[in-house]
Amino acid sequence: MACCGADYTFTWVDVGDYGWKNDASIFSNLVFGKMIIKNNAIFLEKQRLPGTDVVTLCVFVTDTAFPLKECIMKLFPGHDLPVEQTIFNYRLTRARRTIKIHLRYSLHIGKYITKHYLEHPAL
Repeated sequence: MACCGADYTFTWVDVGDYGWKNDASIFSNLVFGKMIIKNNAIFLEKQRLPGTDVVTLCVFVTDTAFPLKECIMKLFPGHDLPVEQTIFNYRLTRARRTIKIHLRYSLHIGKYITKHYLEHPAL
């Protein structure tokens, strides 16, 4: 589970919990998750998008297991959805997939760098 900005800079990552636990239960037990669910996190305040006059909320792209909140975006349930909802689901799925791929790549590079440093500490 991870949080990142539009430029794929990770601001929070949680790895290493038991595989049988789902992300939503892990998230709801973390201080970070409790702050978001109760809407009292500082970064949940509306902010201006860089280079524009558009003011918007910070949002989290999640799966269907998370609670629906103003700052949490998740897929529309069901099949045979209207075109607008189908496009929304496609874009949200693409955003989640992109973040997951970037996280896997970042963790893989981090493991490689750590392993390489431990094998060659003088470098």
